[in-house]
Amino acid sequence: MKIEKSDKFKDLKKEIEVKDLKELEIVLKSDTKKINRIMLDNFSLKDVAAAVKMNGGRYEIEVSGGINESNIRDYRKLTGINYISMGSLTHSSKSLDISFNFIT
Repeated sequence: MKIEKSDKFKDLKKEIEVKDLKELEIVLKSDTKKINRIMLDNFSLKDVAAAVKMNGGRYEIEVSGGINESNIRDYRKLTGINYISMGSLTHSSKSLDISFNFIT
């Protein structure tokens, strides 16, 4: 059996998540061209600022984790962040159970 490499995902952007500045340093030292975005997970404002400086514009930056309505403006004020994810938008929403019953 011959397995052919598919090009259908070649333009798909790839993201890597890091949990601290040490992991970020490892990613940045690898200088990989295989990723497009780095997600900083649960970073403090101070660490986000340091991470943005370390990145130097090489990759898109997304911040996530611990961001909510009371502190999102603080993150928005930082330069060098391309995306902000706020899980609290969906964590507190109520679910709605919808079912479709078909009578035949």
